[in-house]
Amino acid sequence: MMRDVNVYASISGGGPGITYLAGAAAALDAMAKVKGWSGASAGAMLAAAKAFRVPDEDILAVLVRALNGSLIKPDITSVARGGVLDWDRVGEYVDAMIGKGARMRDATVDLVICVTDLDRRRPMYLSKRDHPDVKVREAVMASSAFMAMVTPACRIPSLGSALSPDVRLFVDGGWTDNTVDSVWDGNAHPRVLLRLPPSDDVRRVRVGDITGIHGAVLQSALWAASLPKSRRSDGVVVDVDGSNDWDFTKVPDVIDTEWGRGYDSAKAAVGVWADRGPT
Repeated sequence: MMRDVNVYASISGGGPGITYLAGAAAALDAMAKVKGWSGASAGAMLAAAKAFRVPDEDILAVLVRALNGSLIKPDITSVARGGVLDWDRVGEYVDAMIGKGARMRDATVDLVICVTDLDRRRPMYLSKRDHPDVKVREAVMASSAFMAMVTPACRIPSLGSALSPDVRLFVDGGWTDNTVDSVWDGNAHPRVLLRLPPSDDVRRVRVGDITGIHGAVLQSALWAASLPKSRRSDGVVVDVDGSNDWDFTKVPDVIDTEWGRGYDSAKAAVGVWADRGPT
């Protein structure tokens, strides 16, 4: 029934909460014909994998490898997270899933990756249609460059030519558009946004609470960016059953459990939406 519905999917950022979102994306992919995937930050890696039709078991295997602590570089300036992401390793995991040298044009369906363009102070949407020659590895690395305040920002050389690479600097797409859902507004089919639900936890911070202050500042900065931006009413926002605990060290059993929670919650939410009859 639902498999006959065409949709466009967006995957929000979520750090190591990508485990829940990976399960949710698998559920949506099993229930509908997804004509395109978009994402920012961790969601960009997942969107790329789905757009290249990477099997779910292979995505899970990469998550197990990535979330063993190897993504983190210890850095005292990043107290709240215990380090900063190793972007080269992010690129290695992208290559492991979709193949070295893969470009946006090679995706089997539409693909959009959001990065933040520092020159223009706004989001930039790299797409299969408009940026076919951009290397997916470079786009995902830039979209995942979360801690640009304490480490150098990313470049995307394949935006230029072999003789004149692009010299602009880019950081995490989640800073400016963490949902990337409005990119599908011009299409005929409805869109489904998969996101981790906004936190309702209110914890008062005090002077001297460096970790608490740091975390609160980051959440405040991302609040507007994490709101859905689509103007359409025929899609659905799926608040996946999970959370981002910023824990980049997870054992395989935990990853499997979180993946399952994401799958079950998205399947239920999308099923209810489908039963209502998407217009």
